[in-house]
Amino acid sequence: GSALFNEDLNAIAIREPEKNLILKKKLVHEMLHAKMSNLLPNPLKEALVESLTKKLMKRYQEDPLTRGELKDSEKLISAFGEERTEKGDALFTEDTLLAYVGEDGRLHSENFTYGRERNILKTLTEKMYEKSEGRFTSSEEAFDALVKADVTGNRDELGVIDECLGEGTLQKMYDAGDDVEALDSLVGSL
Repeated sequence: GSALFNEDLNAIAIREPEKNLILKKKLVHEMLHAKMSNLLPNPLKEALVESLTKKLMKRYQEDPLTRGELKDSEKLISAFGEERTEKGDALFTEDTLLAYVGEDGRLHSENFTYGRERNILKTLTEKMYEKSEGRFTSSEEAFDALVKADVTGNRDELGVIDECLGEGTLQKMYDAGDDVEALDSLVGSL
């Protein structure tokens, strides 16, 4: 991608995007990586970081630096909401953060990423809630428990996954590694 967090250097590198809101999104995403301890398998780590990025961007998107970009984006989505990509997919989705006309004169969208991974994480936290026997009052609370475990770096707190979903579930998730298909299948079978 056009942004990354280098753990060894404790540094964020970003190629300057055309719009301030895109820069803000990339900075938030990479800053969250800097705060996380990477306890979860990579697909879930990215899902957690991007889910938090999406929440934070929605909550704090109204600022003077980006207000005009958002208003322009709303107008473009209203006017061109049915626009398609070259592959035939919708250009604008529920994950669209910003619509804009690029320096190339073409219509572009900046979207939140890791959609499949975020769906897996959503399913995981919903199942944790359903099977928690009252430990959680919502799937959001289960999500927050995973965030807390990763932010604090306390691997023992990830034991909540096994407590809710059965002994060995967390290890099976680690065994799936970066294989999103395997992780999706595993979480779907819980």
